[in-house]
Formats: sequence, structure tokens, C-alpha cells
Amino acid sequence: SFFFLLFIITSFSHTRFLVFASGYSLLRDPKYNKGLTFSEKERDAHYLRGLLPPVCLTQELQAKKLMQNLCQYQVPLQRYMALMELQERNERLFYKLLIDNVEELLPIVYTPTVGEACQKYGSIFRRPQGLYISLNEKGKILEVLKNWPEKGIQVIVVTDGERILAGTGIAKLIALEMSRQGLIVNSRKQSLQHFKKPWAHEQEPVKTLLEAVKAIKPTVLIGSSGKLVAVGLFGSLQR
Repeated sequence: SFFFLLFIITSFSHTRFLVFASGYSLLRDPKYNKGLTFSEKERDAHYLRGLLPPVCLTQELQAKKLMQNLCQYQVPLQRYMALMELQERNERLFYKLLIDNVEELLPIVYTPTVGEACQKYGSIFRRPQGLYISLNEKGKILEVLKNWPEKGIQVIVVTDGERILAGTGIAKLIALEMSRQGLIVNSRKQSLQHFKKPWAHEQEPVKTLLEAVKAIKPTVLIGSSGKLVAVGLFGSLQR
């Protein structure tokens, strides 16, 4: 079995819109790709002429068309997959669609559909997002962090996904595996979820992650999701 910590790194874009790619590469960059929203002038400036259908559509109209397409899916997981595919190719349009349709789409990108997505992650996986630090990377975390392509990092969110996994029925299996590898210790027992407490034991805290982050970006803001990660991180900071 493969158990991992999902390590998501988010960088805020600068106020001024900068494009470092052009042509086909630009269309494959989800941060800057605007799809059919590119104007005629932008298509000439960024060598997109002929790479897009000869029509320009507003972001609002594209979002409306996408919402109509999503409504045709009867299975929530299919809607989730369609939204993730959109995020992978056009982030601006993805967030525009979410903002305009929060009530309808929040149950798709969050509870309850995201729980099923976690259960079937291996089957619906298409493109990695963030960094994955597994037990196989023990002692190599600095190397993993250096593989992240973005340099303007301001926020790091670390999660073990326990709040989602607890509702999917596999949290106990993960807790058992983590206990064997020394991730569940007695010093965190008071804050552990009930299904993890039976496997808590004595062990020194792991500081490798914080040391690696400090080496790359000492001024970064670190956020955590899940009690196990939060206690482990801040416990190491206090020590």
C-alpha cells in the first residue's frame, strides 16, 4: 500500500500579469491559458493564431456553457472529474465557474463528493497537483521540495487528508501503517482522533520537513490540515 502526505504549495501571482510562455506552451499552462477568451490582439502577440478556433468568447459565456455541460452528468463523481479537468487546463475559468455557482458546485468539489474521489483516487488520477511526500522520501524531503517548479512561494499547506479519509472507511488502515513508521506518538495522543490512539507510541519528533522548508524559503507561511500534521509541525517548532 502507498500512504502519503499531500504537500500543496501555493504561490500568489504578482499584481501585473506576466506571461513567460507563448504559442502551444501557453495553451498548456493552466495558470495563464484563457482558452477562447484570448482576444485577436493577444493571439497575434502570443503566437496563438491558428492554435485556437477562430472565435472569441467572454469568460462569462464560457462559464455558462460549461455549467450547462456539467448539468448533463447524473453522477456527482463525473462532475468532479470534469471540474478537475477544467482546472488542469484553465484555472481562471475554473475559479470563475466556482464563484458564479458556489451553491451547486461546492458539494462536488468538497463534501460529500470529494470523499468518493479519495476512495477512487487511483482510478481517476490524471495529473499530479502539489507535492507528494511519502514514507519512501524519508531523508530526501529537501530534494523533493527542490523539484517544485514555482519559485515565488508564499504559502505552504501540509495535509495528511485525515479529515476526509476518516469518513471513507480507510482511515484505520492508514493509522495502522503510520504507527508502524513512527508517525503516531504518545506526545500527540490528546489531540489524536479516536481511531489512531490505540497505536500511539514513544518516538522522537520528525523535524526534517521544517528544516527542509526553512532551507528553501525561511519566510514562508505554513498552514496545516489535520490534527496529526498540526500537532507534529508545531510540536517540532516548540522544541
